[in-house]
Amino acid sequence: MPTARSLRFAILPLLFLSGVLCASALPATADTAASLEEIWFDSWTVEKSNTVTIDLPVLPSVPAADNIDLGISIAATVPYQKTAVILQVRDVQNNLAQRLESIADLRQGLNDFRFEWSGLSLTPGRYTLSIQVDYSDAFPPLSAHTCMRRISSEAWQQKLAQSIETLSKLEQQSTALSEGIAKKQRQAQVTAPYLNLGVQTAHRAIEAAKDALQQSNWSVVSRNMEYLETALPSLQAALVFSTQRPELCMTETTDHLTCELRQGGFYCSDKALFLFGLGLPNPETTTEEQAFLENQAALLSRYNLNFLVLNCPITLDKSQIASLLDRAASAAEHEQLFWALQFQQDEDVEKLMDVQPAIINPGFVNLAHVDFNKAYRDQLLAAMPHLQNRSGRIAAVSLADNPRFHYDGEEVRQAFINTIKEKHPDRMTLNRLWHAKLASYDEISIWENPKEHSYHNQRAYQYEWQTFHRSLIADFFSQFKQSLSSLAPKIPLTLTQPDTAFLPGETRSTAGRSDMSEIMDLQACTVRFEPGDGVYALNYPIPNAYLTLMRSYQPDKALLPLKGDIDVSTIKESEMRVRIVTAALWESVISGASGFVLAHDSSVFDYPDAFEAFVRSTMDINRLGNIVVAFQQDTPEIGILFSEAAKIMDDGVPHLESARFAFEGSSFSGYPIHYLTEGQILKGGLDKLKVLIMPETMAISDEAFLKIDAYVEAGGMVARVGTPIPYNESGISRNDVIRTSPNTVLVRGMNLPTEYLHAMDAVLDRGKLPLIPRPINAHGYPLEGVRSRYVRIQNQEYLYIINLRRAPVGVHITGASEGGRDLILARDVEFPREMEPLEVMLVQLDSPAPADLSVQE
Repeated sequence: MPTARSLRFAILPLLFLSGVLCASALPATADTAASLEEIWFDSWTVEKSNTVTIDLPVLPSVPAADNIDLGISIAATVPYQKTAVILQVRDVQNNLAQRLESIADLRQGLNDFRFEWSGLSLTPGRYTLSIQVDYSDAFPPLSAHTCMRRISSEAWQQKLAQSIETLSKLEQQSTALSEGIAKKQRQAQVTAPYLNLGVQTAHRAIEAAKDALQQSNWSVVSRNMEYLETALPSLQAALVFSTQRPELCMTETTDHLTCELRQGGFYCSDKALFLFGLGLPNPETTTEEQAFLENQAALLSRYNLNFLVLNCPITLDKSQIASLLDRAASAAEHEQLFWALQFQQDEDVEKLMDVQPAIINPGFVNLAHVDFNKAYRDQLLAAMPHLQNRSGRIAAVSLADNPRFHYDGEEVRQAFINTIKEKHPDRMTLNRLWHAKLASYDEISIWENPKEHSYHNQRAYQYEWQTFHRSLIADFFSQFKQSLSSLAPKIPLTLTQPDTAFLPGETRSTAGRSDMSEIMDLQACTVRFEPGDGVYALNYPIPNAYLTLMRSYQPDKALLPLKGDIDVSTIKESEMRVRIVTAALWESVISGASGFVLAHDSSVFDYPDAFEAFVRSTMDINRLGNIVVAFQQDTPEIGILFSEAAKIMDDGVPHLESARFAFEGSSFSGYPIHYLTEGQILKGGLDKLKVLIMPETMAISDEAFLKIDAYVEAGGMVARVGTPIPYNESGISRNDVIRTSPNTVLVRGMNLPTEYLHAMDAVLDRGKLPLIPRPINAHGYPLEGVRSRYVRIQNQEYLYIINLRRAPVGVHITGASEGGRDLILARDVEFPREMEPLEVMLVQLDSPAPADLSVQE
């Protein structure tokens, strides 16, 4: 009998899969479903006024037969006579369903109003409940509104039966269309992938709604029925207009039996392949686990997803790991999926705590712990031969997930002392540099809890120690990777790096990303998209800047987010959920990712509209894969200085935030951008650069400083803040500065993203960048919040563009072309146009009309 834990994983790997993708895992009971007649409310949206404010209570769900008692508090700074407070209920067509009104004088201070009403007479469906306060002829009425739903389980059952009948007819039409395409293309069988996706997702939503009705899981019923209300008409429209969008009826013919890792990505023959799929929860080794793996692989294949990531705790014994790898490989091969293995060094480590209690000191699983490190290495070395034998469809093996180290002990201390002796042979010079009073080198200590003014807190010591500590991590992975590759030379090895590169203090225990990018065969990372809390509808630029940074380290190596998430749990509107998922995937690949793996507990699986948007976007990206790769491989013309010395100094404050702001502002210029490290500068990274952006950088190595100085003296274009890099890597004040030149643009103001965008506008005015199509407003200025990229492929021009703002934006584009074909939605578009929040387009621009050369009489 399976354990409780294995049952939990078998039934609830994904909330969406348990209810929609694998509804059979939750069979409906034979009991009659409970009935429900209720009114549901969302949160209020309230307008503001200088003199009047409205305070409304959170409305709970109430039985439809009950009266609703709504108390309203209105505060006024000045009195108003004969104020009308109006309650209105309108349906989705804006038809008035109910109206109540109360008229009274508003006194200065707090005024209470109360409405009692019933929603029983409303037909089941969605409504808008609004409160209007008409207090003055001089001002428009102040209003508040909320979404209200009249819920009826009986109405749901009736609509569900109608949906089943409608879907059956649509499926017949889809089959007829596919047969027509097959006959036209002279193929035995054709499945229009986008239509098939709509049919499959609708089927699963129906099954989920059935099960939820039986279980009285009303929130699941609601979200699936709401999805069907919009999805089935959309599917009908797609069938009707399919001939006008032939791109979406094309059948995938690429052979996905093998793929090759090259040129910074994955390829099947000459076609770029992006890997999209699911990260499974930590496995069990029971018979049920094999069925679970096979089921998940079949579901991914059915939905045109091509990638599976298996998480493997190293606490499993060697035979369990070998058996698990064989089962995963068999499931992936059967469904022609590519797969990756993610070793988890910090899962279930409680099993080891009795014999190795220090492995979680100081607050994280310490991969530098001698005994734990040996057990970790033994497990991975034992697994390699099994992987080599099943290497055909393995895209990557990640050796660890966010590995952290705390090298300590006398051997480490002596090695550090020897390094310091070699670099600083004169102890008195070292004392001045560290602000120390060392009587001998042997007094040097590590990992102290120092007093405030101890030399351990000095910038020079921290740079020396953190650089040494990171070199130990790099040496370990370099040697370990070499050993593993000798056992399995066909397996690409990587390390999953956390998305904390711009957070202060992370250099103290993590591996250097630049080091790991050189050592490993490809790069892997975590990344998370979620709704924005400011001017953007997405949490821009946090994930975008991180992916750009990771890609910048090694542009010729693939970048895989093996642990990705898109949080849609707080979004009420279906359309916005779809837009956030779509935008997240497109922004990931445009920023350099070679795919995206959703975590098994992602909220995307809770909502059928979000999941369909995820799958549809993955199909779009792979359909347009070679164009997307052209954006990724376009030579960056703008580089943002990213200094490891400044990242260590004062835990990266203020450099990390400034480097992120620099990316955010300059990214709206429309040009390819990357980050440039000190190491890359020393290898000639400035040679092909047209613009260097220097955010606030407190320190940089002396060698890199001289290279930047030479770049400026040679006429290189620089946009920078006024701070002239005051220190070297050891925290010693400089006597020289990077001087300003005729090609220097100073970033004015408060060192915020807007200032960097203005600086890029000044750079463009100086003609240092080629003229390209890019978004502008009606007055010719760049649009903050509208991001774009441009690329030319064999004389054909393409423009990627997205509105990241919360509000619609009027967009013009520069250049001779005024429109083209949006290849994502297969539609013709023209500029200027208004772009909705998170609207994404990849436009194949029309060739400009030839000039009229006729002679006018």
